[in-house]
Amino acid sequence: MRFIVEARAFVGDYETARGSWFSASERRLCAAAFAYSCVYTARCGHALGRDERGEAGTFAHLAWTQREGLLAM
Repeated sequence: MRFIVEARAFVGDYETARGSWFSASERRLCAAAFAYSCVYTARCGHALGRDERGEAGTFAHLAWTQREGLLAM
């Protein structure tokens, strides 16, 4: 869950720095990019023969437990 909190904080900081809020479509794009990067990182670990779904703090655990929640940016 820490990764989601950090990602949301990053998006908020980015909006502050640019001086405007993201539009709905920009926010969906951020969420999709975040979900993709998390799941891809988990996939890389799996390709190396690791099953980290049960290990809190890993991207595999995040993807396994949050699933479509990763898209709620």
